Amino acid sequence: MRAWIYYILFESAAFFIIYLISHRLALLGDEAHEEELKGKLDQDTKRKINIMSFCISMTIVLFNKFGVAKIVHYIVDDEKISNKTKF
Repeated sequence: MRAWIYYILFESAAFFIIYLISHRLALLGDEAHEEELKGKLDQDTKRKINIMSFCISMTIVLFNKFGVAKIVHYIVDDEKISNKTKF
């Protein structure tokens, strides 16, 4: 049971980080669109948008690569121990 709680907390934290980055990216996208309409879109804004998009992608990849595997392994081990102690 404890392993499931850790999994839910870890997953919630990862999705919250992704949400924060996505929200900031949406704000930058709106600013970039307004600047593009005015003809004043600079490379710095484009670079920020690309970096934020990369951060979202890397957060998802790292979460799937390292976080999910470790937590699921912990859950499976916890379930094996719990099944051995039942009568």
